[in-house]
Amino acid sequence: MGAVFNESIEPGDTPAKLLNRLHEEDIKASQHSYGHAGYSGTFAESSGITVREETFKSLEEARQWVQDNHEKWEPCLAVKVFEHDKAMWLIGGWMSS
Repeated sequence: MGAVFNESIEPGDTPAKLLNRLHEEDIKASQHSYGHAGYSGTFAESSGITVREETFKSLEEARQWVQDNHEKWEPCLAVKVFEHDKAMWLIGGWMSS
């Protein structure tokens, strides 16, 4: 089976503990939209998140790092991005399809 990269962006001032709850909401919304049968290529396949300490100066740099370092079936990775004086979290990972 394959995999599709999914991501979401959250405000940079969001506490790490709240990131988990927000991601759970993304998972539930994807399960509602795409079902529970699996292999949807969406966050419905996510098992949660792991907040990492890495920080990046651009969204593209962060996206590339997450794509290179995330393994399908593992919790999504959350990394901090500081781009154009704006802080944000990138949450992403490869979802089974």
